[in-house]
Amino acid sequence: MQQTPSESKRSRGSLNKQEGVIRSTSSCCEEDGFRDSVYEVETKETTFWGRMKVLWQNTCFLYLLAAGALRFFGGYSLGFISGQFFEDRYPDYVTQFSIMNAVVVIGGGLPASMLGGYLSDRLEGRYGSVKGMIAGIGALVAVPFIVIAYGWQPSFWGSILSYYVAYFSAEMWYGPAHAQINNMFPSEY
Repeated sequence: MQQTPSESKRSRGSLNKQEGVIRSTSSCCEEDGFRDSVYEVETKETTFWGRMKVLWQNTCFLYLLAAGALRFFGGYSLGFISGQFFEDRYPDYVTQFSIMNAVVVIGGGLPASMLGGYLSDRLEGRYGSVKGMIAGIGALVAVPFIVIAYGWQPSFWGSILSYYVAYFSAEMWYGPAHAQINNMFPSEY
């Protein structure tokens, strides 16, 4: 069923209550600046399990789920070893580490997530795959700083600064990943 741009604007991601059908067109509406869902959903299944079935049939969603799981694995690994590592390596700085770890997690994670989401929204019109690029490049940029913090270990403050930069760059994936899910499925879903 073809829709004109004006019909598409009106029905984008809408739930037709009479038919019980969730619809989202897969074309981009460039004239109004909004992007429609990249995944066409036409199903009478509006139950929880029907929606789960639609999610699990989308390969892009499954790749994003796998990438997020691997990213969380890396983050949790560093999170669990950091306390013991810094306590063993720098025993005179246990109190400073407890404070700086909170600064790294809150002061690095929150702004990084917001910046990643902002950049992905801002650059998506020019680069369609920017959401994945931000997540991937951020993770790659973090690798040398992780090596500096845990391998080279210049000093306590050098390691903490390197840990902060690694955390900041690696956590940029969170905002774009959630935005990508919103692009794949209509908001009513």
